[in-house]
Amino acid sequence: MKVSIIVPVYNAEKYLDKCVESITKQTEEDIEILLIDDDSTDSSGRMCEEWANKDSRIRVFHIENIGVSNARNQGIKYSNSPYIMFVDSDDWIRKDMVECLLKNIEESKSQAVFCNYITVRDGEEIPCEGILEYKVYRSDEVAKIISNMFGGGRYYSSIWRGIYEREVIENSKIYFRDLKFAEDLVFNLEYLLNCNRVKIIKDELYYYRVNSTSALQSLKNKVDEIQKVPYEIYSLITKYNCLEKYSVEMLSELSLTVKRLFDINNKYSNFKVNAANFRKWNFKEIEKYSNNDRISKMYFQRKWIKLYVYLWIEKIKNHIHRK
Repeated sequence: MKVSIIVPVYNAEKYLDKCVESITKQTEEDIEILLIDDDSTDSSGRMCEEWANKDSRIRVFHIENIGVSNARNQGIKYSNSPYIMFVDSDDWIRKDMVECLLKNIEESKSQAVFCNYITVRDGEEIPCEGILEYKVYRSDEVAKIISNMFGGGRYYSSIWRGIYEREVIENSKIYFRDLKFAEDLVFNLEYLLNCNRVKIIKDELYYYRVNSTSALQSLKNKVDEIQKVPYEIYSLITKYNCLEKYSVEMLSELSLTVKRLFDINNKYSNFKVNAANFRKWNFKEIEKYSNNDRISKMYFQRKWIKLYVYLWIEKIKNHIHRK
């Protein structure tokens, strides 16, 4: 088998058939499909078994519901192929996605290949915006892809748009952190920090489904998880001795985190209730770079009222601009 495709499954009965069918009908047939049932409470577990009975390339694992990061880690553990891909159970892929990514990673001798995707929202298909040049990024050029991941997820922080080398994952001991938010960004960051050859292609191969729930609403119960992300990023870029190289990106992510918490607290609770959490963050090593970013500068100087007012003004300006 050339490629292992890992699909975490949790209460996905509404979309699972479309997802799995799109994988089983791939033009590249030398694949294995790992359905990781994360202790679903609907019929997803049974549906996984039914699919395994239809296709011998499918293996099903029923695990304790700890979260999507654990499900993906289990998928990596049980997979057998030299290349690994990830597909979310409410999405689907173009029939030649595996063939296209596999061909590109083998011919370019890259450690990863990322494609474009289509966002599906309420039946409307929206192509993603092309940000970086379509080519092979070598050695120091990989930093361009890494920089693009910060400050809002951008376009290369999602794991489902790529193909990965098992050897890189195993040799560098890369795994999904115990996060319920931005876990794929953190995984991709560490993976790319271990790459010296990455290819980006123009082909739109993945269909990413967005439900009608607002982004803010989906985040309101993840405040604690959102606060973990800058810590994880900071720990990685210090581990790989590249804090100086990615200091601007680090601050961009910190600023985005502050904005997210402000928006959530402003809409669903009193901002002051969670203001104390801001004070717990302690990025002493990166504080010297705070002059590059207004929000982080106010944060580091502990100017909480000034920061609060500034975020409110930004919110009003953005509202006026949209009109």
